[in-house]
Amino acid sequence: MEKAAELYHAGYAGKVLLTNANAPGSTIEDAESLGIPREDLLTESKSHQYI
Repeated sequence: MEKAAELYHAGYAGKVLLTNANAPGSTIEDAESLGIPREDLLTESKSHQYI
């Protein structure tokens, strides 16, 4: 999440996609605490596997 916030604030992306957005460390609140506004967050909460 920290790298995503770093890239977001550097202007590399206008939106941030949170996959498995209910998992610890990848919640909307976590992203907001790193300064990413809620309106710039896209969420997906149905995934259960990681590659």
